[in-house]
Amino acid sequence: MLLASPPSITSFSPASVAEMAKIVVLGKNFAHVKWVKVDGLTATFKLDSAGKLTVTIPAKARSGKIEVRTSAGTVSSSKKLTIKA
Repeated sequence: MLLASPPSITSFSPASVAEMAKIVVLGKNFAHVKWVKVDGLTATFKLDSAGKLTVTIPAKARSGKIEVRTSAGTVSSSKKLTIKA
């Protein structure tokens, strides 16, 4: 049985956005994403490929890390996303 590899986040852009804006998250092993969170709030996302997600920043999100959960684990971004007021 082949086990899935855990996800990783290599970068996201832009680094500073307003609520409800879209960002692109690049990484690996995104094929089975269960959820994406920004500052602990669940965000809507589109799986563009196993290495690319387009994420919509939730309303009321504040600056914080991006988390991606797949069937193989959860990863947090090393840097915080800045949410503009």
